[in-house]
Amino acid sequence: VTALACGIRDVQEQRESDRELDFSQVPGIEKPASLMNITMGSSEDRFELAPVFAALKYNVFFHSVVFNNVGRREAASGLATCMRTNRHLRKIVIAHESSASSGFVELGQALKENKHHSVVSLDFSRSALDDKAAQALSEAFAAFPHGLLHLELSECG
Repeated sequence: VTALACGIRDVQEQRESDRELDFSQVPGIEKPASLMNITMGSSEDRFELAPVFAALKYNVFFHSVVFNNVGRREAASGLATCMRTNRHLRKIVIAHESSASSGFVELGQALKENKHHSVVSLDFSRSALDDKAAQALSEAFAAFPHGLLHLELSECG
């Protein structure tokens, strides 16, 4: 019985990881070096995130979204857009990212306003959070309709 229980748990964990949208595994997600100094315009080689964020607004398949060291400044603000309506994401990772702190403020506001979200795990480690972002996120945590199981904020600031 114990082996069966462990096997079931392994299958469930595998199913959960299959429902993770990990952008570090997406080809072309990182900004090419030639685009780092360009503020306007786009490139055919660049993976555009706006359509993905628009689709995530009504996502029912993915349970987690991971941005880990992909170098996209729009990660937090884009997720804020989708978290205004999303009810199914449970885990958000924006770790080791150069996202603008204003994006984290937007994300905090979105999580505070959306009373039906399912987020229970957040990892913002090694991301730049200023006082305004920390304030917005703490207000969101206070307004959560459920508990927060995991919060990772190491090396922020």
